[in-house]
Amino acid sequence: MRKARPLLILLLLILILTGCGQSTVAPSATLPPPTHTPALPPPTATLTPVPAATGTPTLTPTLTPTSIPPVPLGWLAFQSFSDGHFQISVARTDGRGARTIVESVAYAEHPSWSPDGQWIALDGATDWQSGEGAIYLAHADGSSLALLVSQDGTFSKPSWSPDGGFIVYRLTSGTANGQDGFVDLFVVEVSTGLTQRLTNTPGIYEHDPVYSPDGSRIAFAAADENAHFDLMVMDANGENVTQLTHTSFNSAAPSWSPEGQRIAFISGDDFDTVSVINVDGSGFQELPNGPGYVRYLTWSPDGEWIVFTGSPPSLSGFHLYAVRADGSGLQELPILPNESISNPTWSPLPALQAGVTFVITELGEGLNLRASPALDGEVVEKLHEGDEILAMEGPVEASQYLWWRVRLGGSDLEGWVAENPGWFSHP
Repeated sequence: MRKARPLLILLLLILILTGCGQSTVAPSATLPPPTHTPALPPPTATLTPVPAATGTPTLTPTLTPTSIPPVPLGWLAFQSFSDGHFQISVARTDGRGARTIVESVAYAEHPSWSPDGQWIALDGATDWQSGEGAIYLAHADGSSLALLVSQDGTFSKPSWSPDGGFIVYRLTSGTANGQDGFVDLFVVEVSTGLTQRLTNTPGIYEHDPVYSPDGSRIAFAAADENAHFDLMVMDANGENVTQLTHTSFNSAAPSWSPEGQRIAFISGDDFDTVSVINVDGSGFQELPNGPGYVRYLTWSPDGEWIVFTGSPPSLSGFHLYAVRADGSGLQELPILPNESISNPTWSPLPALQAGVTFVITELGEGLNLRASPALDGEVVEKLHEGDEILAMEGPVEASQYLWWRVRLGGSDLEGWVAENPGWFSHP
């Protein structure tokens, strides 16, 4: 690996993550803004290094095209770039049902699903000129957009706690190298909007925080003044900081596996490799990826797949790729191939499949049993949260939704329902 580049890499990375855009519309609802921002002192625990991984990283060869397994069906939220600005969109992993759900937030980036799959957190700005950053919440269908917290500076990479009560994020304020500037981690309480500072480390710039599946720890990337990134883990209250990686190349953008035993991340001097490491620092493995520069990644709910953003030299912009956690099955996902998309997050709730029974978890727009696949189709039966449906045939695209012919549980009634992330779960 080549030696780390100077501070320029860090500054370029922060600029890339900032985004660009057009006009904004005020949120439809506003949560209470924070009334104070108490600052925690720097962690008192001594930085404890984890023994460096030994030996040569395991490289797993890519499977031939004829042996590539299919990516499991699910819903992804991601950042798309269209008409000169960023927006938040959703699509199934098979490329169906792609549509924009948030386009009224300035610099909208980094969507993050809530643990119940009903909400999406995203960072952005309150407008295009003020320099006031913010975190917003929206239902998974894009409705009920609301401001959670705002402050002068740039917010980035919100991540939910497993109980849905808190969101950890990075806040950049002022000039990183200036006396009043910082790049630190904060947490906001979802119910109140109150914030708390977790790190206060001059000369160290924290990025990409993410809660562990049990909520007890937070993994993040930390860069020094030479723009060298390593992975760190700390308690959820900001104490007991431990360095996880000790490499000559960069390590950033960690993502916990669903069972909490592994962390996937981006590595390499130029952030061009997807890697996996055990939470105790052992088992470091580089996965084959091939698309060049890599951005954020996300695990499938079953822990078998990793979806990430890649920017291959042969194509313009960013595209989504998937690879199995063992390094096999690398493939590009067929999602908006003519647009630049990045920062994926995999919904914890399933996508509909023929022959499978699902439960209605939320009544979205027009979610009723209809005689035809359209929002103006005749309503055959009013549906309710908790109703079970058996997906029989589909999907058909109409009225900006995917539609499925289903049978209502406990009856012989059949009709069409619209599919959207956050509306259905397994029984």
